[in-house]
Amino acid sequence: MKEPKEESKDNNIQKHERFVIIDGQSYIYRAFFAIRRLSNSKGLPTNAIYGFVTMMQKVIKDLMPDYVCIVFDSKGPTFRHVIYNDYKANRPPMPDDLSIQIPHIHSLVEAYNIKRLAIPGYEADDIIATLAKEGERQNKEIIIISGDKDLMQLVNENISIYDTMKDKIYNPQGVEEKYGVKPEYIIDLLALAGDSSDNIPGARGVGEKTALSLVKKYGHTEEILKNIEEIEPASLREKIRGSQADILLSHRLVTLRDDLNINISLSELKATAPDREKLNKMFAEYEFRSLIESADKSEIESKIVELKKKDYRTILNFRDFEALLIRLEQVDEIAIDTETDSIKPYEANLVGISICFEVGTSYYIPLLHRYLGSPVQLESNLVREKLN
Repeated sequence: MKEPKEESKDNNIQKHERFVIIDGQSYIYRAFFAIRRLSNSKGLPTNAIYGFVTMMQKVIKDLMPDYVCIVFDSKGPTFRHVIYNDYKANRPPMPDDLSIQIPHIHSLVEAYNIKRLAIPGYEADDIIATLAKEGERQNKEIIIISGDKDLMQLVNENISIYDTMKDKIYNPQGVEEKYGVKPEYIIDLLALAGDSSDNIPGARGVGEKTALSLVKKYGHTEEILKNIEEIEPASLREKIRGSQADILLSHRLVTLRDDLNINISLSELKATAPDREKLNKMFAEYEFRSLIESADKSEIESKIVELKKKDYRTILNFRDFEALLIRLEQVDEIAIDTETDSIKPYEANLVGISICFEVGTSYYIPLLHRYLGSPVQLESNLVREKLN
C-alpha cells in the first residue's frame, strides 16, 4: 500500500481525508449479544445481521468516510498460537446461531461495496494496525471503530478509537483518562496484568492496579525488569522475578503487528455508494422492512453527497494556520464568527473562531474545547495575536 500523500492545492492547507476502519469481528459479537431472539419466518436467526447492519449504517452516515473497510478474523490458528499454544484456549466456540449468520453478514458487506479484509494466520487487530499505520503515512485521519482495549496501543494524534456502543472517542488524552497511562504504555500494562479473555498469563498474582503502579513508576516492560531489585514490597518483587518469562511472552502476544503484507492499495478502499437493489433483496429475505424503506429514500443519500461537496476544515496545527493567514491577506472580504462558553459578553471565554471568505469553504480554529476526544489545539493568545 504505497501512495503519495494528498495535499490541497489551496496554498498547502492540508485537507485530511478520513479513513474509517471497522473491527468487524468485534461488531459481530456486540450485535449478537445486544439483540436476542430475532429471526425471519423461515427460522433463520437474524439478530446479529440486523445489529451489524444498523451499527454499520450509523457509522457511515455519521462519519462520512472518504475511505472505509471492515476487517475480520480468519479461521484457524494465528502466529500467536505458534508462540503460545494455549493462546485463547479458554475461549468458548462461536454459538451455532451466530456462526450461521456470518456468511450473510459478509454478503451484506459486499452489497454495501465495502472491502472485507482477512488474512490467514493473523488477527483482525493486526490487519487494523497495519492499515492504520499506512493510512497515517498517507496523511489520513484514522478512526478505528471498536471497543477492544488491545487497539488502544495504536492511538496517537492521527489515530483514534471510536467505541460506538459507549459513544466514546479515545484520543491520547482519552486513553490516559480511562487506563491511567499514555497509549504507548498499554502494551506494558497488558503484559503485566495479563488478559483472562485471551488466556494471556501476565505476571502471576499481579492485577491491573499493581501493573499500573509499576508502569507509572518505571515505564516500559524492559525498564521494570531491569529494576527488579528496587521493587517494593519484597513480595511483589518476587512475583515479578518469578514471572519474567511470562511477562516477556505476554508482551509479545499483546503487541500488534503493523507490518503485514496487505495486497491492496488505499485507493481501493475509497467509499462508494452501496448496491441498493441487492440490499433491498437481502433486506426482504431477512424481513428487515424498515431498512428497505430507508434504503429507498434517495434524498438521504443525496443530502450526504451534498454535504461531502462542502469543504469544512479544522485548523489544528501552526503550519495550516500560517497557510490560512496567507489566504486571508489575499482577499477583500472575510466573514468571522466566534464560539464562546456563555452568551454574556463580560463572562464569555473564546472557545473557537470560524472564518469564511468563499462559498462552500470555511475554516474553524478550536481554542478551548474541553471534552473527551477533544483534539490538541493551537494556543489561544497566539491565534488572536496573528489574526489581529
